[in-house]
Formats: sequence, C-alpha cells, structure tokens
Amino acid sequence: MIITKFYGGLGNQMFQYAISLAVLNKCKVNFYLDLSYYSKKIDVHPRQFLLNHFFKNKNQRYILKKSLILSFLTHFNFFKTRFLIKEKKGFIFDQSLLERKPPFILDGYWQSYKYFESIKLDLQKLFLNPKGLNKANKEMLKKISHTRSVCVHIRRGDYVSNPHANSFHDVLTLNYYKNALKFLKKSVPNAHYFIFSDDVEWVRLNPPPHIPYTIVDINDESKPYFDLWLMGHCKYFIIANSSLSWWAAYLAKFRSKIVIAPTYWLRHLKSEDTDLIPPEWKLVSD
Repeated sequence: MIITKFYGGLGNQMFQYAISLAVLNKCKVNFYLDLSYYSKKIDVHPRQFLLNHFFKNKNQRYILKKSLILSFLTHFNFFKTRFLIKEKKGFIFDQSLLERKPPFILDGYWQSYKYFESIKLDLQKLFLNPKGLNKANKEMLKKISHTRSVCVHIRRGDYVSNPHANSFHDVLTLNYYKNALKFLKKSVPNAHYFIFSDDVEWVRLNPPPHIPYTIVDINDESKPYFDLWLMGHCKYFIIANSSLSWWAAYLAKFRSKIVIAPTYWLRHLKSEDTDLIPPEWKLVSD
C-alpha cells in the first residue's frame, strides 16, 4: 500500500501524483490519495484538488479525504520512523526513494523530473488530456498548432499579494522576459507568442513590444488544467518560476522545443542548484 499526501495547487499535485505513479510502476500495490489538506482552512489562498479533471474513470483512484486513521497513526514515532517518508530536501532527487518497498506514506513536493522520467509518456497521456474541453479552448488550440507558438507564462497572484509567498518565491521582473524574448527572437524567427497569466490586467498594462502576441484569457483561475493543456501544445517556452508552466514545458511533445527558465527558481535558490530543471533547458537571468 502507498499513501500520498497531497497539498498545494495543480502543479504541485501533479508532482505528487507523478512520483506515486513512478513508484507504482515498480511495485503493483494499492494506491491511496490523502486529500485531508483540502478540507482544512490553513491557506491564505485556499486550494482545490484538481487532478480529478484528468481521471476518466472514478475507479482509477482511491481517496482518503479526512484521513483520520492516518492522522492518528502519524502521532506515533514508531509509525513515523517505519512508514512515513518525508521529503528531506526540496528540489533534490533522492534515488533511495524509488528503491524503497511499500507500505509507506509519501509526504513532500518531490519536484524533480528524475523521479518520473521513465514514465513520461504515461504522464503526457494523462495530463495533456483533461475532461470537458469547450469550444473556446479548442479554437485557441488551432491557433497554437498552426503557428510557431511560444508559451509565455507570467506568474503573479499570491507571489505579489501575499508577503510570505513573495519572500519565498519572488516575482520575475520584466527584464527576465525581455532577455528571454531576445534569445528566442534569434532562435525562433516569425514566432507567435501566447501569453498565459493569473494577472491578465497587468499583462495588458505591460504588453511585450514589437512581437505578435495573443493574451490567453479564456479560462478563469478555477480551470488551470485547460491552460496547462493549451500551454503543453506550444512549441517553445518562456516559463515562470511556477510548477504549472514547468509541467507544460516538460510534457510538451514538440521534438525541437526550446525551454527558457529563470536563473533563480526561488528568491534564494538558483535553478542550477536543483534537480528540477532538465539539462537541455536554457537558464536566463533578469
């Protein structure tokens, strides 16, 4: 048996689910999702569990919403030592985790492509196929598919409004995007830029100069899985320090894709000091 604790937004949930699938690929056991976090009012910006928008069959998952037994057991040191695997250091790959035999409980973010590179095709099938796509998204996909499409992701939201989040994540500056655009203009001439953001009004007030672009504003914040789907069909990427655009770039199937990521993923953490960024991605500073 494997139990995975889920918390955070869609991108974080995808990391937690991906590592679970990677472990399950090595050992066939029951898999349970602990969603107790989503019933607690502990987040300044309340999150919702969104992976259900990718599941075609309800029988694909088991859910422990309240996880009362789990909460009880984790109070005992013996249980913690024996079965609870808590992430030791964020953004750093731990090979021993994939060699561990169940039963156990996974508690962490597990943000490294190295955990699940072996099942990337399975993840593409799952996460690039959301339920309930509407006409507006399908029309936008046509535009993306018929151009040399560049996904530009601008992450603001709680990075701006929440002082704690800002002190930890930081907000990418316009210089980062200018430097990234400068590089892509040389590498990908005649491109069309599709801008995704959780702060569309800010984007409209700070439009990119001298390039053809489309602001993708057809999905509200409650449907990031549709934005992920559209992003993932782009051919080139300027991502933010955001797990959502990281996933879009990682899952994208275009063989000659170019991905630009920020030099600093967190305010005090360089991307190159993590196991998050694949080696072929280009790091750009601001």
